[in-house]
Amino acid sequence: MEPEQIVKYFGSERKSECEIMYNANLMVDIYHTFATRDTRLITLDTNRFQIPSRGSWMNYVRCHDDIGWGFNEKAVAAMGFDPFQHKQFLIRFYGQRFPGSFAKGEDYQFNPKTLDASTNGTLASLLGLESALEKKKPIRLRKRFDESI
Repeated sequence: MEPEQIVKYFGSERKSECEIMYNANLMVDIYHTFATRDTRLITLDTNRFQIPSRGSWMNYVRCHDDIGWGFNEKAVAAMGFDPFQHKQFLIRFYGQRFPGSFAKGEDYQFNPKTLDASTNGTLASLLGLESALEKKKPIRLRKRFDESI
């Protein structure tokens, strides 16, 4: 369910209904940010809903499920990206088919007609730890992290 539909279940300041909700777009926003080094989407999505003061978004960076590349398409378009092409970029970047990518994910349920796919992989595989350890360049990870702060 998209955040636009979920946000109403928080209730209001006067009547709290649910205090913790899952923001379905945020995990994708995190991976978008690592791949593009662009924080605009995650900043926008983190701040786009007014929720009650007792409410909080719950999120994770990885779970047992595949990553379906559903993101805030209106925001991505406003940032100058074509949503379809951007999704293709994310699928290739995290599926080991984009030059210079640090990710070692795998496509899941690729659809040859729509070119859609989800991505499987552990956090370590998707964010470059696996690649750095294989290349015996763990210092490279620290440098990337320090540069992105």
